[in-house]
Amino acid sequence: MGGQKDVAAGLRTQAEWAHKLGSPLYNALLSEAAADVEAGGPCWRVLDETEEREARSRLKKRGRRFARPSNRRSRNCGNWFSIPYKPMK
Repeated sequence: MGGQKDVAAGLRTQAEWAHKLGSPLYNALLSEAAADVEAGGPCWRVLDETEEREARSRLKKRGRRFARPSNRRSRNCGNWFSIPYKPMK
């Protein structure tokens, strides 16, 4: 998705379809959400993807050390992640 106008347009399209399909509740909710997005309110803060993209890029820069696939299968659970294996006593 793009900026505020694109998100608001998407919400308005969904509101139109809700009206066509006979759902006045969702039509009203989506129309109000579109107006709130255009005003920069809480709906926009939830639907804004720029913070999420920035967080993902920060994770990539750190190297994502927490779940790198190993070259061989780990002994526990048959998965492909390098999880340390400690046998129970």
